[in-house]
Amino acid sequence: MIWLRLRFVKHEHGQDLVEYAMLMFLVAVVAMLAMSFLGSTIRDTLYNRFVLKFNLL
Repeated sequence: MIWLRLRFVKHEHGQDLVEYAMLMFLVAVVAMLAMSFLGSTIRDTLYNRFVLKFNLL
């Protein structure tokens, strides 16, 4: 039984995959929060520049 525990502790094959998945989840959450806070501001800014450039109003 002890050798099974030691074998489990020594082998860390899946650890990197879990860390990358957690990192990607964090990046996705930050991107969604940024888009929710800044999305309308960016949209309005681009729309206003487009309207002013082509004199659509």
